[in-house]
Parts: sequence; C-alpha cells; structure tokens
Amino acid sequence: PPWRRTLADPPAIWAEGGSRLLDYGGPAGRPMLFVPSLVNRAHVLDLDEGRSMLRHLAADHRVLLLDWGWPGEAERGFTLTDYIAGRLERAIAAIGAPVTLAGYCMGGLLSVAAAQRRPDLVHALALLATPWDFHAAVPPGNPAGNPAPAGSASLASLLPWLEPLMAPTDRLPIDAIQTLFALLD
Repeated sequence: PPWRRTLADPPAIWAEGGSRLLDYGGPAGRPMLFVPSLVNRAHVLDLDEGRSMLRHLAADHRVLLLDWGWPGEAERGFTLTDYIAGRLERAIAAIGAPVTLAGYCMGGLLSVAAAQRRPDLVHALALLATPWDFHAAVPPGNPAGNPAPAGSASLASLLPWLEPLMAPTDRLPIDAIQTLFALLD
C-alpha cells in the first residue's frame, strides 16, 4: 500500500485562506518559523513518528511551521508578492516576536525576500536545500540577455501537452509539476 502520514497536525495559532501556522511547542524563547515550498506539502518536515525534524527540534526550541495548504479561490490570482508580502509576513507578525526564519527549498527563497523586506520581524535566517545558483549562460539570440537553463526551453516545448491537464481546473496538477522538476534534474 502507498505510504500514508498518520501523525496528527499540531494546533494552528493563525490561519488565513488555506494557510495555517502550526505550533509544535517547545520551551519559551525565540521562535523558529519553518517555511516550506509552495509546491510540496508542509509535512515534508514532519513525516512520521520518529521521523520529524520539527518534533525533534521542539525538544529544545519553540518551533512553528507555515503550512501553505491547498490553493483555493482566494489564492487563484496570487503572485509571489501576495505570498511574501501578504501571507508570510502576516504569519510572522502573528507570532508576536522576531523569529528565526528557516526556509526549506523554495520556501528559502520566500524567506530571504521576507527577511529583506521586514528585518524588524526576522532575527536570523537559515536556509535548507534552497536553490541558489541562478547563473546560466545566456542563450544565443536572446536580446534581453535573460539567463535560461538549457532544460527550460525543452520544458517550454511541452506546453501543448500540459494545457489539456490544466483544462478541468485551469491549474497544473502538482503531479505534473513534480514531473517537470524531475525532468529538469
């Protein structure tokens, strides 16, 4: 049978749209807020009993997790600005004290932006598995000089096959996004 997560989520101390701020507890002190990718489920940092980075850290630190949830109608037209200057900053502000912001994967990029925008809310920044090398050769014939990894042109050619997947909901299913990531690898 496929793997199923059996852990119950900790209590939410803040929510907006489909997003929740989950409180893993821990001793009093500077809170640590973990920010996962928008693409993967937040429980990647809290997999199972005995396999939870967040529950392990909560033994010595106050640990919180921003679970972005499933996008709904409210998030349909969101841009990265809506997520960073909106949801993420309001979640940090709801904690009530400057946080150690720990971004995982794409969540690291969102966290860097939030830390730059609101240094009053962020005491320290930690990045885990965050993409960092965005320098690539500029393809020939690109007058704007925009760097583009070699694989992105190949992925763009898949658009005619991806559009039917988007037709029912006007969204690209997460499984298709994960496949595109694997193709880039």
